[in-house]
Amino acid sequence: MLHGGDGVSRLRLAAGLLGGMVAWLLHLAGAWYIAEWGCQRGFPALALGPLNGVVVALLGLTVATVGLAAGAGMIARRCRRELATVREEGIAAAAGYDTARLGVMLDAAGLMIILVQSIPIFFYLRAC
Repeated sequence: MLHGGDGVSRLRLAAGLLGGMVAWLLHLAGAWYIAEWGCQRGFPALALGPLNGVVVALLGLTVATVGLAAGAGMIARRCRRELATVREEGIAAAAGYDTARLGVMLDAAGLMIILVQSIPIFFYLRAC
């Protein structure tokens, strides 16, 4: 536990710091895998109405990784709020506050990258 932050553990702080970027990495690798294998095999079991299986799989991946990045952002925001009151206590609490603040920014960036990265994927995979 960090000084003064009763509910802020290093694990929660690390999850808030790295969660958005890990979600982006999972989305990038997963979208590549789905596009590569899906265009060859088609994922016919996942077809949903007019959407082919590749688009449905990518939509599911995007929703899951957006949820992961948003959840990490909420964890970082909560850590930042809990550490804001004890920021003046010492260097460890101040470093934790700054780490949580950086986590909020990184998670927001990861969330935005996932959403923006999904637009061309859905546009170009219609012909697949």
